[in-house]
Amino acid sequence: ILFYTISFLECNPAFTSRPNNGAISYVLNGQSALNLIWNYNSDGEVVKDVYLYVVEGGKDVLVAAKYFPSGQYYVFPNTGYTNRVEFSGRATFTVKNIVPSDSRWFKCVINFNTPPQVLGAITSIKSSVEVVVVGEYQSFFNLPIKIDFNSQVLILSIFLHY
Repeated sequence: ILFYTISFLECNPAFTSRPNNGAISYVLNGQSALNLIWNYNSDGEVVKDVYLYVVEGGKDVLVAAKYFPSGQYYVFPNTGYTNRVEFSGRATFTVKNIVPSDSRWFKCVINFNTPPQVLGAITSIKSSVEVVVVGEYQSFFNLPIKIDFNSQVLILSIFLHY
């Protein structure tokens, strides 16, 4: 009689960093770009695709997708992000030309090629970050910038330091 021992290795892919360490990311209206940088440990799993969603009215709306191993990248139309979102690195999405409607939750979802017979395996990881657009971007130095944080007004000056 032969006995087979079946062991399931538990794979635990997880995020190792999130944009702004998971805190609210404040960005100035009109700023040229905001990098939403996620990093992760795949724990040996093969990445299938990486998605960027925005939350609108409590629902996830797919904005962009990076497919592996082909490397194809696609920004979905009618989301307001055509020509404004780029992908780089492992899971970095750069939002360009910041506008007030960018005040919202962004969600990164990474899917793995996990065989279906691996019980309890993690097939995807998800992480969200809140972005708040404030004030107005000024391209000149030593100009005051008005930022409104929940009806509290702060006046900031940007100085060029050498």
